[in-house]
Amino acid sequence: MNLLSLSRASATPTMDTDAYGTGDFAGTVQELQTGASKGDSVILRNVKILDLAKQSADFDLLFYSADPTVTSADNAAIDINDDDQIGFQGYVSVGSAYVALADNSVHCTSGLSLHMKPSQLDGHVGKIWVVAVIRDTATYAATSLTFTYEFEIHRG
Repeated sequence: MNLLSLSRASATPTMDTDAYGTGDFAGTVQELQTGASKGDSVILRNVKILDLAKQSADFDLLFYSADPTVTSADNAAIDINDDDQIGFQGYVSVGSAYVALADNSVHCTSGLSLHMKPSQLDGHVGKIWVVAVIRDTATYAATSLTFTYEFEIHRG
């Protein structure tokens, strides 16, 4: 595998404003453009979270090579269509240590090495989809969470 470049993609899922419980689907499915071309693979290296609600929650982030059908509602126990699990690429658990500021918090999980094959389908080449599962109780404003993902793009 030859390193081609580095890329960054961010998503601000629309969050329910009622309290989340552990194991709930958090927000909306995040669609990321990694910048990879057909035939490329990516390695997730870092995940950053900007939490404007200062909830500092832990998350499991599930990665897919196709848009998964989440059959549960936002802020309900997570359930993903069985047929869509074929596109599952892996997961990372993030958020165990935040830096809390006066009215927000930030988090960075670095040194990751999650190898993935983004979508190869025309119109979706290079895309990865992310499902966030909250592992705490927390209450957010609709757009108070932003996730930023940093990838290495590799040819071959």
